Amino acid sequence: AVWWTSFVGFVFVVMMLAHSIDIAQNAIRGNMPVRGEAWTYDWRFYSLQLFGAVLIWFGGKLLVAAARLSHGEAAARREILRSAFIVLVIVAPLIPIHGFFAYPLTGLATLTLVVVGFAARDRMPVAVTA
Repeated sequence: AVWWTSFVGFVFVVMMLAHSIDIAQNAIRGNMPVRGEAWTYDWRFYSLQLFGAVLIWFGGKLLVAAARLSHGEAAARREILRSAFIVLVIVAPLIPIHGFFAYPLTGLATLTLVVVGFAARDRMPVAVTA
């Protein structure tokens, strides 16, 4: 569960950083046509940047929670499940709009819920105290 959550958190952070940089670069250059219009600072730009920022935030939360889980913190499991569920709620409705990215993001969030949700609590890492 720790490895999987770390992997998914890393993928979300890197993928959404690339997304945000690409959107900003297109808006700065203003020469990449989207639906026949050049990128500008408008509602679409803002919403795409906000989308990236939110998923970077939750990717970071998954990374931190995975580290906490590896040290045996029981609350980390709930944090992972909560974060993965929120990501799923955010990205699943995007499937009809942008399936190319929405399917993998939805799949990663769903698999995180399954992997961490079904991981036996008694097999979770336990911190060693002296």
